[in-house]
Amino acid sequence: MYPRERILLYSRFLFFCNIEVRCEQKQVVSPILFNEAIIEKDMDDYYFFINHIQPDINESLTQLLITEVYGHTSINKNADIKS
Repeated sequence: MYPRERILLYSRFLFFCNIEVRCEQKQVVSPILFNEAIIEKDMDDYYFFINHIQPDINESLTQLLITEVYGHTSINKNADIKS
C-alpha cells in the first residue's frame, strides 16, 4: 500500500500496438476497459475490490482508434460508446 494517494485501476483487454499520432509513431499500451479499485487492510491481510461492477471505457484510446481506422476526428454524440 502506498503512503500517498494514488488511483488503483483493475483493467481488462489491454491494447498493445504502434500507431501514428500527428505524423509520429507512438507505442500504445493501454487498457480498453477498467474499474477503479481499492485495497483495504484488515489486520495482516489485504483485500482488493472494485468500486463499480460496470467497467469504464478508455474513451481517449477509443477516440484515437476510431480516428486511426476511420479517419474521423470525433465520435458521433448519439452513439452508445460502451456498446
